[in-house]
Amino acid sequence: MADLDPEKHPIIGPLMRGGPAQLAKELGMKPRRGYADACHLCYELRCRTRDAGRLGDVLTPDQMYGVSESRVN
Repeated sequence: MADLDPEKHPIIGPLMRGGPAQLAKELGMKPRRGYADACHLCYELRCRTRDAGRLGDVLTPDQMYGVSESRVN
């Protein structure tokens, strides 16, 4: 954790700068309708990012996203 630079992190940085709306913007995604709150939107964006094969090394562990066995890349 000592080496973590939150501003440069691809998920934490955008969240710090403007919450889930900024995360969506920086990931190039439009929020879908029907999310319950900002936490739900953030989770949806992270899931969609993983499903698109992006940031798999950052968005871990798999169990946080409903995957019981690690994917082999």
